[in-house]
Amino acid sequence: MQRLFLTALIWVASVISMPPTAGAVSLSTQCICITGTQPYLWVPFFKAGCALWLAENLCLRGTIQPMDRPIRLDSFSSEELRLGVVAERDFSTDFIAFLEQRISPLLTLGAKGKFSVLRIDDTACNGLRNPESVYSWLEQASKVFKGKIEIKANQTISLGMWRPFFPGRPNFTAIARSGEPYQLPACSDYAGHRCAEGPQGGMSAECRDINGQILTLRCASSESLHFYIDEFGSPQSWSEHLFYWQRDP
Repeated sequence: MQRLFLTALIWVASVISMPPTAGAVSLSTQCICITGTQPYLWVPFFKAGCALWLAENLCLRGTIQPMDRPIRLDSFSSEELRLGVVAERDFSTDFIAFLEQRISPLLTLGAKGKFSVLRIDDTACNGLRNPESVYSWLEQASKVFKGKIEIKANQTISLGMWRPFFPGRPNFTAIARSGEPYQLPACSDYAGHRCAEGPQGGMSAECRDINGQILTLRCASSESLHFYIDEFGSPQSWSEHLFYWQRDP
């Protein structure tokens, strides 16, 4: 655990010092990454995660802003407003509160031509645990803003921007779009891949198989046997329990 924490500290320092990334995202796209403000000691890690998010999205116009303040747009109109969220969250209701308190006020600006597409990439936990609530917000939002709104979020507890430190596919996402059906990921993207034993053990999420049918995958334990030859030339074995996304029986 100490080694992981030290690695994380080194990663935070390296990400914060990263130079701006030039890439494919047009100057007509404005990127804003919103950081959580609690727990206070986690804020540097949230900021580092936001710096990585901006780099991954190849943002030429990007800023990092705290969640406890109104979101500030720059003075230029944008074709697309892209928002990332790197924060700690326990309940899906907290995400709805964030949409209502921080995103809803932006919709009037979008209606006035400040942007025509709004994309939200929520890396925190449980944003789409209850998609019905998100679609209810989208329905209200569409009455104010006639452009496209896309929300990508996690169905379960997630590891957020810490995923590079863990094997497998710990962030089980889905996508909700205004005026479009709920988009679940392909089961093949997750089935058989590792999940995080501690925070995700026992949690479930939905996906679609190759026939378009909705399946439920659960983060559950599987025993793995390992065989080896000892120093006396005798065959030996040992077992370990690892957690994978598996189809519910």
